[in-house]
Amino acid sequence: MHVKDVMTTKVVKLSPDNSVRQAAKLMFDHHVSGVPVVDDDGHLLGVISEGDLIRRAELCSEASVLMADMAIDPDDRANAFIRRCSWRVGDVMTANPVTIEEV
Repeated sequence: MHVKDVMTTKVVKLSPDNSVRQAAKLMFDHHVSGVPVVDDDGHLLGVISEGDLIRRAELCSEASVLMADMAIDPDDRANAFIRRCSWRVGDVMTANPVTIEEV
């Protein structure tokens, strides 16, 4: 079996200038846990994943407090976190991801 036999070719993508809110909505709408980040020429710059958002939660202290409150519904915590943090995808993505050639 080769990579090309199992890979997805019609992927959604983001720009580093997109908002984290847009990234979260895109992931939710398309049922994916990560999205490639590309420049204007389509070159891969990085990947933003649910893990990137979670690992950087501490950067937004108000949202961190809300996320730590387990009495709040998880969806409400996530929405509050995104509203309070005006990050761009380029600020939180994992840059220079490991890639593999289609063979």
